[in-house]
Amino acid sequence: LECLTRAMGSYSDALRDHNNNNILLKRRIASSSSAPTDLLSQRYGIAPSRDELKQAISRITEQIDVAKIQTRVLSTILSSRNVSNLNQGQIDLLRHSLVTVSVLYNDFTGPLGLYDLCLAILQTCEHNDTATINKLWRSILCEELLPCRTSCEEVSKFLKTLQKGSMLEEESVVLSSSRVTKENGESLLSFEDGDWISAIKSRVIALGNEFHGKDSDFVFPLHFIAECLEGLSTVYNSSSATKAPGNWALRIIVESGASFASILEAYHSIFVSKNDSNANTKLKNISNIGEVIKMWMSSANSATGDAHPAKVQLDRYSNNIVAQIDMYKAELESLVGCKSEEVSNV
Repeated sequence: LECLTRAMGSYSDALRDHNNNNILLKRRIASSSSAPTDLLSQRYGIAPSRDELKQAISRITEQIDVAKIQTRVLSTILSSRNVSNLNQGQIDLLRHSLVTVSVLYNDFTGPLGLYDLCLAILQTCEHNDTATINKLWRSILCEELLPCRTSCEEVSKFLKTLQKGSMLEEESVVLSSSRVTKENGESLLSFEDGDWISAIKSRVIALGNEFHGKDSDFVFPLHFIAECLEGLSTVYNSSSATKAPGNWALRIIVESGASFASILEAYHSIFVSKNDSNANTKLKNISNIGEVIKMWMSSANSATGDAHPAKVQLDRYSNNIVAQIDMYKAELESLVGCKSEEVSNV
């Protein structure tokens, strides 16, 4: 990683000085002991053009990104029980060689269940594969939930649906109202206890903060994640005597760093996709949208300076939001079967 960084510096200096002194360029690059073996100066024997320098910088930048991920992979493996799943040759490979992203993904992060790092690899490669990304997110959420027990059939059904298509399909969802122990004597996590909420919150927010704002939002699919979290919130509230803080799923999405415009779009998509659902589901979805708008307005009103993102975006989308609010009001008025006080609260 240090060698690649030094090579990057050499090429960047060369590009900066290109128009001033081509002879100095050739000497500087040729004298860089840290550059890769396929130095352009060695390949062409002449001072490289600006385009060739830019291509070299781009290639080295990609190698640096891969090297950083490889460093994270090695550190994660060495500090976890996964280290026992690798032989010394594999560990030495990670320590002393720069491997390709396909090797990192297929031989290490994937088989070892390092789902967060799998997403980081897809981000680095700009590999926008929706099916793979959703599979990884299912796995991330299930990893914090399973194995577990629940006394509610609705919860069991939802968890098995979430589990399907993940890398954790073999984990157990036990339908039982009594304490269940694992083979090692530890108690199986109880869904109704809600201890998993804080773990999911920390993990989703950390991943959101890592990926948002880097032109790689595709590895943080807002609609899919919000739909999963809202589903968990719904079945939890219906099964547990202890209620979690209001709108905890939405608050996780907001704290993940997504823009309010993107969050509103995601929740609107959920509303549209479930528009044929029962009245209570419609009411819940419209209520969520109302909360997004209120949080957005609160953030914009409390912001200092006109350049605050929440304020700028609210000004830009205000006309569209007003039109959507009228549509949501019409939907509310058409609901049948909901408690009138719940409708009026929205």
